[in-house]
Amino acid sequence: MRFFTRLRVTDQRSPRYVGDRPKKFAYQWMRLAHVCCRWRGITLDIPWLWAEIQLDKQWPIDFLHAQFDHAKDNTLSIQVALRDRFTPLFTVTCTTKLDKLRALDITRDSDPKDVQEALHTLSGSAENLEVFSVEGVHVDIPATLFAGGAPKLRHFALVNCESIPWDATLFRNGAITHLHLELGDPFSTPPIERISWAQLYSLLTAVKDTLESFKLLQSLQEEPLPEDLLSKEPVMLPQLKHITLNGFAFEISLALEHIIRFPPSTHSIIGATLDQDAYLEFEKLMSAIASARSSTLEIKDMTIEATRNRLTQLQQVDRNRSSLTKIVAYASAKPIPSDNGEIQVDLRTPIFELTLHCPRNAEVWEEHFYPFSQSELVPGVSLSHLEHLRLAPILGAAANIPDSFWEMISQLETLKSLEISEMGIGGFLKMLKEDSSVLANAIYHRLEATETDDAHHSAGEQVPHTNRALSPDQRRFGLLHRLSLELIPDLNQKTRRQLSDGFKILQRNLAERQALGLGVEDLRVTSCCLAEWKKEALELLGAVVKVEPLRPWTAEGMNLMIDHIEPIAL
Repeated sequence: MRFFTRLRVTDQRSPRYVGDRPKKFAYQWMRLAHVCCRWRGITLDIPWLWAEIQLDKQWPIDFLHAQFDHAKDNTLSIQVALRDRFTPLFTVTCTTKLDKLRALDITRDSDPKDVQEALHTLSGSAENLEVFSVEGVHVDIPATLFAGGAPKLRHFALVNCESIPWDATLFRNGAITHLHLELGDPFSTPPIERISWAQLYSLLTAVKDTLESFKLLQSLQEEPLPEDLLSKEPVMLPQLKHITLNGFAFEISLALEHIIRFPPSTHSIIGATLDQDAYLEFEKLMSAIASARSSTLEIKDMTIEATRNRLTQLQQVDRNRSSLTKIVAYASAKPIPSDNGEIQVDLRTPIFELTLHCPRNAEVWEEHFYPFSQSELVPGVSLSHLEHLRLAPILGAAANIPDSFWEMISQLETLKSLEISEMGIGGFLKMLKEDSSVLANAIYHRLEATETDDAHHSAGEQVPHTNRALSPDQRRFGLLHRLSLELIPDLNQKTRRQLSDGFKILQRNLAERQALGLGVEDLRVTSCCLAEWKKEALELLGAVVKVEPLRPWTAEGMNLMIDHIEPIAL
């Protein structure tokens, strides 16, 4: 008996969900029932072992009846794929045992017609219901769902539904900790009724003291906020640990700016579709994220993954939009590998994860949209503490990074680490060329000063004190200590003519930094033509050179990038 109890405790501590999907019941205890007659008798006398019920097409109905019988008065956890023969059994069971339900997960394998029929029977009181989900079934959720009340409901998920009764009393349950609401195709005809701003405000107000995880996808209104809501204080969600919003940038910005507030420690995942004025909407969205957190976004570590604006054969696109840019930002520095080569586990929670989409009609985009490439920084966002930056493409199609972006980040006084992967570095090399002019001037004056000092010493005169420090305002990437270049198309054989000039700039700048004691301590060049062509020269600069064979898809992606990449034009 004690062994079975320990088995149950272990099972209860395991996650209820794997990602967004309900975790299937393992029924591992059933193997123990076959050990001997005594153990079989023990399992028959433990009702809670039989209370977790999974209905799918492979499960014998006779055994399901046995589970209901042996569960006795225990609360039931039911995971069901409603199809054909299970619907009548499910309807009868849930109607007669509604007060015994503890968890009910209706999975995406269900038939929508059967689910619709079953949901209309769930109109009574579910006093012990803690978990309820309808996942991936295109049905209309009835307003009478658990109309009798579900006071213990904590986990509530309605995913890809055709309609959701936003004013239903079930949403006003003050015990909800995890709420996931997602409508089906937002571009369907006739259009799906989305949650109004007043309904969203009312819903969050009802669960503000308990809500820990909130997902609202493809459900926000496209209309401006009404005047009465603009005069109200936003809803503070002090317990919120995770928030996920998906929709158009305009509507997400309104929700974060005027309705939702959460602690700075909350993990924010935003998926936003930008429209005509990409820069303006990006700026408003970033400022809204800062407003919702009630603090400036102080970023120390950031990854930007961006694809070209034109759709290519490598991009996986749906019929409504294509991915453009993903930004992941952290408030703390990235763990550094230890001396013995072991990589520390990264346990940081991002300040935010932001995925920007362009509409399927890509012509509305400006040709060279890239985040943080404006002349002024976004209000509410600070990059003055940025230490690590990683730039990479999405799906192998690299974006052309504007010179204005390189200009901005090259002047950051705290940037120590830069990783560039699978994209053109023409703008980066331009900044190094400008930096070399400053360094060369400093080296010249240092040599000149040394000769003057030697002359004073020879004449027995006192050496005058002069300030020979480099001005940070003149430098580019002044504190850069780590540089990683991987699969750079500018350094591929197709661009050998450009490669010569590009390598000279890179080599000169790194050598000048070393001469002034400002060298890059960790330089890595991986899988570039440059790695083979100038390996010895790179190693003299302290580079860790890795020459790896290109995978077929990588080579194809690189060729595609090279065909579209802009010339370095140094």
